[in-house]
Amino acid sequence: MGRTNVFFNKPIDTFLGIPFAEPPLRDLRFRKPTPPKPWEGIYNAVQMPFPCLQYDTFVTKRITIDASNSTEDCLYLNVWTPALHCNTIERCGPKSVMVFFHGGGFDTGGNSYFFYDGTQLAALGDVVVVVPNYRLGVFGFLSAGHPDAPGNMGLLDQLAALRWVRDNIAHFGGRPESVTIMGQSAGAMSVGFHMLSPLSRGLFKRAILQSGSPYLLQPASLKAGAERVQQLADAVGCGNENVTLSSHRHHVLDCLRWANASALMSANRELNILNPASYFPSYGDEFLPDEPRALIERGQIADVEVLIGTNTNEGSPFVNYFMVKVLRQEDPRLLTRDEVGFYLILLFHHVLGESPREVTSHYLRDVRPEDGRGALAAAGDAIGDFLFQCPVNYFAESLAARNSTVYMYYFDHRPSFSWWEDWLGVAHFDEFFFVFGTLFRDMHISTVEELEFSSKLIQIWTTFARKGKVPKIRGNRWPKFTPEWPLLLNLRPKNFTVGWEPHTDNCRAWERYIKVSPDNAVAR
Repeated sequence: MGRTNVFFNKPIDTFLGIPFAEPPLRDLRFRKPTPPKPWEGIYNAVQMPFPCLQYDTFVTKRITIDASNSTEDCLYLNVWTPALHCNTIERCGPKSVMVFFHGGGFDTGGNSYFFYDGTQLAALGDVVVVVPNYRLGVFGFLSAGHPDAPGNMGLLDQLAALRWVRDNIAHFGGRPESVTIMGQSAGAMSVGFHMLSPLSRGLFKRAILQSGSPYLLQPASLKAGAERVQQLADAVGCGNENVTLSSHRHHVLDCLRWANASALMSANRELNILNPASYFPSYGDEFLPDEPRALIERGQIADVEVLIGTNTNEGSPFVNYFMVKVLRQEDPRLLTRDEVGFYLILLFHHVLGESPREVTSHYLRDVRPEDGRGALAAAGDAIGDFLFQCPVNYFAESLAARNSTVYMYYFDHRPSFSWWEDWLGVAHFDEFFFVFGTLFRDMHISTVEELEFSSKLIQIWTTFARKGKVPKIRGNRWPKFTPEWPLLLNLRPKNFTVGWEPHTDNCRAWERYIKVSPDNAVAR
């Protein structure tokens, strides 16, 4: 039993906190998800679930998301559906389904965040919206290379949610044969991993990737697998030089399984001062049998229609984070080009294990020595291209080379309500509020033009979810992205224009670090 809310005179049934797996507590910690136990009677689905265990999230110097209510008992999903009400003949019948995986670097996020409310998208797009939680950080991605702690638990949670959708969504008015998986940032990477996973075959028909792709592979310099497990075990008293994962595997894993959750998180943070989000998807298991790039090159990927794209200034929030949290500097005018270049090389060395000096020089070549703001903008481009734009380009190119249907977009509108400083531009995540209809929750914060823009983007996204193609934009066709014509649509209010694949010169500079070198990925 859920609740009915009326949005723009459209009744939307909301079901919150539906369990799709057993709570991963105690002996189930670090294990694959198991189906939930059946219950008797009517389940009261009106309580918003808590997010999976995580740290507080720094957004800006004024905004931090409090994670004090996060918990290990978090494997619940929310459903919003217009299908149980018939206002007109056209609106009757089962609806296409959009399953959204949240972002947050596999370390933060949750379906209780206000901007993941699916009411607006369900009402304005006439679709069923599903948003699941999945385990994060050490609880979602600790990997010992053993069934007791296989790794990729967070992705397997997503898989369990997709299986729940297949088996149950018809009861909510959804069409299980018309499921689109959709994600932003780490959620978009997740979508890409499901496209590559043999376990996810047949569970979805289309895919939408916003600012992310599986081409972002974790570098070898980040400690992973058994070494990470041993470090964590030593830090919380579950191991030492004589009690190791290799010599006392069951003891070490059982100790970690029953260790205090807060102690695990504190120890993990101490081990990763610069990068607390250190547990990520890995490959070499039944979910991801090989390195993602190798699977893509061999064509071992779901043949589904794809909508994919990025924002203009994807890297700017990460530069802002580095400035405020690491450099303790809030005024970009007080920095010089050489200072920014030094810290940029330091940052990439920390991530890659080597210093891509020729790449940083490529980005800073046109910046004046005293222009700190220009240098930070260039650094934002470098980080944004490394994390998002180039992986998205590479993935779109690989799919198009296989004759897959691919539509690419480039979001180029800075929200009037942006929480970022002006110099950060059209930042990572800015498109989400328009696509998910978040603007309509509090319409006075946006302009009329932005509300119209959001309505158009919702129409585009949901038409794609229903039909696998995008509608004409003001009578003009949105061209497919192909190897011969790598075209996209620039998304701006009242100004949708066709353009070329962005940042191609920059992405050529990054190729050997992201696309070419097999040493860039972390195996177990």
